[in-house]
Amino acid sequence: MKLRGELWIVSELFYPDETATGFYMTNIAKHLAKDQIVNIICGSDIYEKGTKLIAADQYFSENVKIHRIKALSLDKNRILSRIFRFMYLTITLAFQMMIKIKRNDRVLLVTNPAFIVPLASFLSKIKAFELSILVHDVFPENLIPAQILKPRSTIYYVLNSLFTWAYKSSDRIIVLGRDMQELFQKKIGNENNKISVIENWSDIHTVFPIKVDSAIIYENVDLKDKVIFQYAGNIGRLQGLSELLDIISEISNTELHFMFLGEGAFKDKLILKANALGLSNVSFCSSFNRSKQNLYLNACDVAIVAINEQMFGLGVPSKSYNIMAAGKPILYIGNKNGEIGLLIKENNIGWQFEFSQKASLVNFFNQFDISMVGDKGLKSRAIAESKYSVDKILEKYSNLYS
Repeated sequence: MKLRGELWIVSELFYPDETATGFYMTNIAKHLAKDQIVNIICGSDIYEKGTKLIAADQYFSENVKIHRIKALSLDKNRILSRIFRFMYLTITLAFQMMIKIKRNDRVLLVTNPAFIVPLASFLSKIKAFELSILVHDVFPENLIPAQILKPRSTIYYVLNSLFTWAYKSSDRIIVLGRDMQELFQKKIGNENNKISVIENWSDIHTVFPIKVDSAIIYENVDLKDKVIFQYAGNIGRLQGLSELLDIISEISNTELHFMFLGEGAFKDKLILKANALGLSNVSFCSSFNRSKQNLYLNACDVAIVAINEQMFGLGVPSKSYNIMAAGKPILYIGNKNGEIGLLIKENNIGWQFEFSQKASLVNFFNQFDISMVGDKGLKSRAIAESKYSVDKILEKYSNLYS
């Protein structure tokens, strides 16, 4: 019988980082450490602003052993600094894996930074450890909708071949949704049920339906008697928010107001576009701390989840599950066969459109009345509790690694 070695989690982002990947990997580690030692190889514990949270030895049980790589003080806004940091993280994480992980150990690797994936697959063959890859970002396919590479370019062909080999060489692939599962089945096949679906979870204990006075949350915006549609999350190129502003510009329903919360590389351009279009029914706010998400997620009538249709199978918007925990209906704009589109259709917790359905979307907004929400919010919370609670999702990891 093959002996099972120690369990390792490899992720650039980890506690105290509160971004999505850092948050999820931290909680997976804490859960798995209840009945075994979990070793972590990760990035620095220093935030961008130089602050720290509770020391790791107070936050985790003694079963969590953290091995951090040294941070580099680089300007993230400079392209050369970002490239150097990316290379440094990839090489340093791989080096730590090489010297610390032993034969028959079990490794759960998250796909960030991207090039750790082929390096880890190569090391798993040399050192004979079991490798599972948790796919948060599908590289290099995600470079196509980002318009960084073209699908017929030589660079893309080489990168795709390399990463396809890396995924095929792993022992297990964990994806976040059925659309990602479909993509990987086409990419590498699914021999011996190698591909597992484990969704992100709803924080049902810290996010729940409450009554919030939106005028207090958005104190500088006149929202009296308004129906609030809220987008909260990364404001980047892949969310299709520029197209959404074009749709909003054609809406005649004066009862609606659109709130955009968050930061991102595309935010300044989006604000300029909203101003140029003269959209008085659109407002922008800064991102909020995770500790305040229950207030902000409840400060709306309908939550918007938007993602470029070309992102089918390349990622699942994790914020959707906490929107459900807050008991809010979801307006999903993206590929209808994406995981969130399927979730809405199967459970009647919102509405689905694709960006190509511009006329239908404009008509939806023009006809929208608060009575259309009905019991969609109640259903949304019920599904969060019954299918996507943190306990139910983490139990899936326990079944793999207990």
